[in-house]
Amino acid sequence: MNENLLNTVTEVTEQHEKRIAQQEQTLDKLKSQLEELSDFKTVLTRFNGQVDTLRSVSDQWPKLAKEVVLLKERLSQTMDALSRPIEQKHHHYVSKIAWIAAGLFLVLSLTVCGWYMTHQRLQEFISNDTKYRYLKIQNDKELRQLVRRVDDQVQANPYFMRDSVLKVEEDNQRRLELLEEALNKEAEAKALRRRATK
Repeated sequence: MNENLLNTVTEVTEQHEKRIAQQEQTLDKLKSQLEELSDFKTVLTRFNGQVDTLRSVSDQWPKLAKEVVLLKERLSQTMDALSRPIEQKHHHYVSKIAWIAAGLFLVLSLTVCGWYMTHQRLQEFISNDTKYRYLKIQNDKELRQLVRRVDDQVQANPYFMRDSVLKVEEDNQRRLELLEEALNKEAEAKALRRRATK
């Protein structure tokens, strides 16, 4: 009996081992299927995210379509504007500083010219003063009396004296011109007489 019992226990043990092995295989299959399910769950989560993205894009589609239409209109307006170029008028202008510089240069030039002319007049006055003083210190009694008489007349009425001197100078100039003209005509007459006598 012991042997039977031992055989039975051995058989039962072997069956249990077979079932345990089968259970382990089934468990391994379930684990692999569970891993596949978790991978599938990840893929499904990604797919749901893509579907949500597509839904948000499809919700924005009318707005994007309006923006594309607006962009097309603006592009056509821009093309029309570029086909008709705008005429630009280019004006040259002189800055205020250049006008100011030119004005200052003109003022400076006039000032320098004025100083030069004043200097010339001063030199004439100095020269005339020197001549007058020279005449005054001469030992000739008649010349000194003449100079005093002229001084008295100038002090008494300077404008009349100047006008009378200018008038006398003009008369002398006219006489000189008439004398020159008479001499020229006499020379021409002599030349004509010479030709006539030949």
